[in-house]
Amino acid sequence: MLSAARIALLSALAVLAAGLAVVGPGSPAQAAAVTPTATTLAASASRINFGDPVEFTATVSSAGPAIDGGTVAFRSGSTVLGSAPVVNGTAVLSVPTLAVGSYRVTAAFSGTSDLLPSESGVNGTSPIRTIAGSRTPGFSGDGGAATSASLNYPSNLAVDAAGNVYVVDNGNNRIRKVAADGTITTVAGTGVGGFSGDGGPATSAQLNNPYSVAVDAGGTIFIGDDGNNRIRKVDAQGTITTYAGTGTSGFSGDGGPATLANLRVASMAIDAAGTVYFTDQGNGYVRKIAPDGIITTIAGSGTSGYSGDGGPGTSARIRSPYGVGVDAAGNVYFAEISNHVIRKVTPQGIISTYAGTGVAGSTGNGGQATLARLSTPGGMAVDASGNVFFNQFGTNQVRKVAPDGIISTVAGTGTAGYSGDGGPSTSAQLNDTEGLAIDTAGNLYLADSSNNVVRRVDGPVALVVAAVPTFTTGPTATITGTPTVGRTLFAGVGDPAPSPDSYSYVWYADGVEITDNTSSDPQALNLTPALAGKDITVEVTVHRDGYTDASDLSDPVGPVAKATFTTGPTATITGTPTVGRTLFAGVGDPAPSPDSYSYVWYADGVEITDNSSSDPQALNLTPALAGKDITVEVTVHRDGYTDASDLSDPVGPVAEATFTTGPDAVIDGEAVVGGTLIATPTDLDSTTPSADSYAYSWAADGQAIRGASGPTLTLSENEDGKTVTVTVTATRAGYTDATDTSAPTVPVASATFSTGPTATISGTAQVGQTLRAGTGAPVPDPEEYRFAWSADGTPLAGATTPTLRLTPDLRGRRITVTVTAARAGYVDATDTSAPTAAVVTDRAPSLRLTLSVPSSSQDAATTPDGQPTVRRGRTITLRWTSSNAQSLVAGGELADLLRARYGTRPIPAAGSVRVRLTHAGAHAYRLRAINETGTTTATTSIVAVRRPTRLSVETTATTRPGRTIRIRVTGLGYRERFYITVNDGHTTTRVRTGRANTTGNLTRRITIPRTIDTTAKTIRVRVTGRSTKRAGAALIRLR
Repeated sequence: MLSAARIALLSALAVLAAGLAVVGPGSPAQAAAVTPTATTLAASASRINFGDPVEFTATVSSAGPAIDGGTVAFRSGSTVLGSAPVVNGTAVLSVPTLAVGSYRVTAAFSGTSDLLPSESGVNGTSPIRTIAGSRTPGFSGDGGAATSASLNYPSNLAVDAAGNVYVVDNGNNRIRKVAADGTITTVAGTGVGGFSGDGGPATSAQLNNPYSVAVDAGGTIFIGDDGNNRIRKVDAQGTITTYAGTGTSGFSGDGGPATLANLRVASMAIDAAGTVYFTDQGNGYVRKIAPDGIITTIAGSGTSGYSGDGGPGTSARIRSPYGVGVDAAGNVYFAEISNHVIRKVTPQGIISTYAGTGVAGSTGNGGQATLARLSTPGGMAVDASGNVFFNQFGTNQVRKVAPDGIISTVAGTGTAGYSGDGGPSTSAQLNDTEGLAIDTAGNLYLADSSNNVVRRVDGPVALVVAAVPTFTTGPTATITGTPTVGRTLFAGVGDPAPSPDSYSYVWYADGVEITDNTSSDPQALNLTPALAGKDITVEVTVHRDGYTDASDLSDPVGPVAKATFTTGPTATITGTPTVGRTLFAGVGDPAPSPDSYSYVWYADGVEITDNSSSDPQALNLTPALAGKDITVEVTVHRDGYTDASDLSDPVGPVAEATFTTGPDAVIDGEAVVGGTLIATPTDLDSTTPSADSYAYSWAADGQAIRGASGPTLTLSENEDGKTVTVTVTATRAGYTDATDTSAPTVPVASATFSTGPTATISGTAQVGQTLRAGTGAPVPDPEEYRFAWSADGTPLAGATTPTLRLTPDLRGRRITVTVTAARAGYVDATDTSAPTAAVVTDRAPSLRLTLSVPSSSQDAATTPDGQPTVRRGRTITLRWTSSNAQSLVAGGELADLLRARYGTRPIPAAGSVRVRLTHAGAHAYRLRAINETGTTTATTSIVAVRRPTRLSVETTATTRPGRTIRIRVTGLGYRERFYITVNDGHTTTRVRTGRANTTGNLTRRITIPRTIDTTAKTIRVRVTGRSTKRAGAALIRLR
């Protein structure tokens, strides 16, 4: 029920409405440049039979003469019924027939160059009726007709997308729902005032003086639980939770979660995005809760008054905000009952006066709303067209401001009472109308609070097109069967009532009617290949003589899957795998029979793309395929079936063919030094089949003559005294070479080199490099060179080539090469090169230096900087290993240790040494490995720490933020790193880092941060050693 404070407020406002004025806004807005219009609509009947015509008459009026021009569009929802021109202020549309059903018809005038457009709707002439409440205060009726139920001061209401009306039954501490069929139930509240139930069913929860309600697009219900200083939420499952408010009255929480905010909600509205707007009447604000739960203020400065138009809403003074609404563009409207105005806040946050002058009264109908007087405006609603509706507590009327700014009265006579159901809404008496709501059809709902009823003003013109009897239960279309090509689906019809005379079926694939169903039974659909991949639906229509057909479309099944071969192909290969022959692919016995086959041939697994066979089932074996294994992949295809493939076993490798007649090698010419011998054949057609080419290989006494590879040979001294033969090899792609060797010639019928060889070596004498022997320029040209490599004069076994790769075993040795020039008929000539420099290595030395702490040293750890630590006095072990080093050189502390160990002797390639750490601080060790290639250095370190003790920290007794003070510290380790922090009891700030001196002491200046909490009485300055982990602190008093 109404709180005492709210009753007192409304009583005071009623006094103001009687004639007291308040300070209003400035001068009225400038008049529009075009003339406003108004459109009303009437129908020739409210109920007709199917097939009967109906006539709609729209009257378009303005302040000027009768209107000629423009058009009126007649709509029912989003369906355009037609349009007609405006002649002498009237547009008439005759509709010959309409489908059976209910229609909500509106008329929309298009406007002209000097006339504004307008649309019919809730305009004062629409009928009003009661939809809930018996006028007797109390609680009864759940589960029955809402008009027979008792309500107790319904204070507010909301309508969801399905047309369900939610009523705040204030006096019963409940939220009730009037379903579209007129049945009333309770959806929240037990009827006992209090706070309980969060997390459970809303019908088991206690509410305390609920005063407002709203519902979002998803059907979630929001309740203004006024007495609990909360907004409660009921989800689709009926579970209630707290959405905003702590339960404590007051104002707080902006910028944070709404559940942590203090508030006092009067009315609510929700936009399409799910943002909840509410008037925080008790605090004088309009606030919003974003979908993420964050609460902010959009209007009101916290000071009661009337100011701020044209500026930010949060800087404006407002007084007693009550009703609130939001349009599709995101503009928020709210009623200030004490200022007698409607204010508007744009999405950009700018506030303005939308209606009212600030002086109490009820004037201005037909003119601009900003020039009209309002009388304590309260509840609000905004329809989809942007019409703003509000009730006037002072006159018991409901008024409307159209999008063009024109104000009118749409319900109430101005006299309190209860009358008028069935007649025009402006002829009805209302009594203390608190809340308003608009449904998606444009109907206006009123919480006629003191009459304990909910009433509705019809918006669009209602028309019912009746039909012959209809099925009480229509068909329920379903589909059974497996959606696979080759299978059959069957349509189910449900249990329509009364029993149909017949059924008809229309099958669809992806929404397109199937016109080529091969089934003789229309209730069945044979799934053909053309339907593969598509979703199938069926529309079932039932027929009965004298009844209107009833239809239902099934849910889709699918997509239709392709069928699979029951037996796939079996790929085989027949034929001889030899170049020049043809292989054939076998397919096996796939089932069902394929529409077609495809073949892919492979050589060693790579697809063959240049098959010269015109039959894809055959493969001509070309020379390019010689030596390769052949496979074939057979794929079968059938419309509506998934392809099936099989890869054959390989055959091969493909063998080369052989010549049927090879070459006949013959030598012509005189066998003398300087003479020329000629080999035959040279004609490619001398073999069968013809050769692609011939290769010639000459030999003397059976030994190949170097470089002699042509059909002619010029005899040199090298052949002196030897018999010569030639071997002719015929080659053809895909064929095995055919060879023939000629009969030998007579011995070739003989000098020293006039210039012998000059042996030289080029290259770098380094392991991994290759040396190359130089021969000089002997005369005449030798036919052969022989090479013998030596290291320090010792022959190297097997080193008889012109090059020598230097291996690690040759490191430090000097290399020579002996070159021998040979030419048949000539005495061999020999020369030995000068030695190289000693061979050097190619690898830098490797080196590893590690330290270890005995496992018994339980105090081993690491510094905050990651260095290992151990207690001073402990013994550690240093170990090193190296390779490819000529010498090792120690540095740092390690130099003294190893000098004591080895004296002047070389440091060994691997070893270890134990070290006792006698003083605290960092200990670093360095070792270098050196050879002729370079130097490799390894280092390691450890920090020896003292037993932890507290540091001594001395500083000033008092200071203030921003001041610089001196700090003296003793007790750190040898050149130990440290850091200094300042703590004010809440925040710790690091202000300095550094390193102590060799005695572990330091004196530093630090600056006290200006950001510390100045309310703190003392601060703590703390010094921490990174190695020893010692810490000390001093307290300083702030002044």
